[in-house]
Amino acid sequence: MEEALFIRSEFHARREGVVKVLKHQMIVQYGDRGRNITNLCTADYFDDLISYHNDNGREAFQKVYDLMVNKEAFALFVHSGMNKSSIKTEINQKVKQAVNFHIASIFIHGRGKTIINRILTVVKELEPESKFTSQVLFNEAKRGLIIVKLIV
Repeated sequence: MEEALFIRSEFHARREGVVKVLKHQMIVQYGDRGRNITNLCTADYFDDLISYHNDNGREAFQKVYDLMVNKEAFALFVHSGMNKSSIKTEINQKVKQAVNFHIASIFIHGRGKTIINRILTVVKELEPESKFTSQVLFNEAKRGLIIVKLIV
């Protein structure tokens, strides 16, 4: 977790090259779990989770932590290795998971112009036939960041 917090500080300082190298090291050392924790930390999810722990206690915290970290139920982080088909598959899986776990929203994160366009295209294609409505929460062209909320 300390490594993920350091990567978050580098991300907020806009040190893209350092973030890329450190994130790769996390993935090599800790696998998918390290990737997910780093993504969640960089996107500030753990700040809310700590508040949730303080308000609801350890047992409730552990359930939410498990959904967030182990089941990756709250967010999808789209990367350059994902094509439209794999994004669709991931979104459909996340929506089913959200329904099963009574999760109201899923957040899709992406970086870079190509990924942003892919996300927007896939969400637009899926929305009419799916069990969600979408809302673009953040789309910053200058940094190439997007966050789309899917309301299940």
